[in-house]
Amino acid sequence: MQRGEIRYADAGGGFGRRPVLIVTAGEIIPVLNAVTCAPITTSVRGIPTRIALGPDEGLREPSEGVCDSLVTLQKSNIDTSRIGVLDEARIGELDRAIARALDIRRTNLPLA
Repeated sequence: MQRGEIRYADAGGGFGRRPVLIVTAGEIIPVLNAVTCAPITTSVRGIPTRIALGPDEGLREPSEGVCDSLVTLQKSNIDTSRIGVLDEARIGELDRAIARALDIRRTNLPLA
C-alpha cells in the first residue's frame, strides 16, 4: 500500500464501498493500522479541492478524488489489490487539492 494508489474500500458512513485514493505519507503507512483516503466519486464538479481521475488511473469513467471529505480507514477495510496509481506529476495535483481543502497556505509554513 502506498500514497497515490487507488483501491476499493469500505469507506463507511454515507460513502459505502467505493474506490479511494490513499493520501497518507508512504513512509508511515507500514506502521499504521489506518490510513487517510480521498473517496472517489463520479459526480464531477471540477472544484479545486478535488483531483480529476479516470481511465489513466484505472477507473472506468471520469471521476474525482474528493479531498474536501477525507476519511481515515482501517487498513483491513481496504482491498489488497490496487486499481491504479497516480504518477509523480499527479501527486503534486493531489497535494494542492488537499492544501486547498484544508486551507494550508505556504506563507503559514516555517522554512525547514
